[in-house]
Amino acid sequence: MANVVIGLGSNLGNRAEYLEKAKSLLGTEPGINLLRSSRIYESDPADGSGQPPYLNQAVLLETRLAPVSLLNVCRKIEADCGRERTAGNRWESRTLDLDILFWEDKVIAEPDLTVPHPEAEKRSFVLVPLADLLPEFIHPVSGKPVRELIAGLKDQLRIHLYEMTV
Repeated sequence: MANVVIGLGSNLGNRAEYLEKAKSLLGTEPGINLLRSSRIYESDPADGSGQPPYLNQAVLLETRLAPVSLLNVCRKIEADCGRERTAGNRWESRTLDLDILFWEDKVIAEPDLTVPHPEAEKRSFVLVPLADLLPEFIHPVSGKPVRELIAGLKDQLRIHLYEMTV
């Protein structure tokens, strides 16, 4: 079994509900054991496009699936939650986005999958939830601890803990 960190994001519809549904679907998938989740954070879109704000969260899971198989599970869950992909528009708003961020300390380069996620060390909405899950995590490429990466962020995106109301 491999330990994997997946980033969850949503900026359309009932964002918190989409995150919960994604975790539920991941947890019921054969070959996946959901271990724990970070707190939920709200942040502005990374591209500054004026889209609605995102809710972001990270989950730690263990899996016996191969990386591309897990990617296919993530894409199916996105589709089940109403995600529509437009060719050539990777920064569009979405009901749900699931990204494989880290696969233990491995570096993976497949045609449709790069791990660690290429933008992970530059994004507060990735690193802050990651620090909730694994505060001592070391980035497998840069060799830097997650706390050091957060301290060196240049993106300056607004990110704050999301307070869910019942």
